Amino acid sequence: MEKIKQILSHYSKEDYQIFYDTVDMLCKKGVNGNFQDYRVLVDVLEILTACENLIMAGQT
Repeated sequence: MEKIKQILSHYSKEDYQIFYDTVDMLCKKGVNGNFQDYRVLVDVLEILTACENLIMAGQT
């Protein structure tokens, strides 16, 4: 959790769009390969979405 807080500290509310665009591109283009457990992939995407929301709200 501390690492996530450290990473998020590099972003401000003004950085939301670039973060959003990066996550969006990752979702659209995907990552090559098969996932052993798609539930883990969903969890990772939910973490990224939570980070997006924190940046958008200016809570980083």
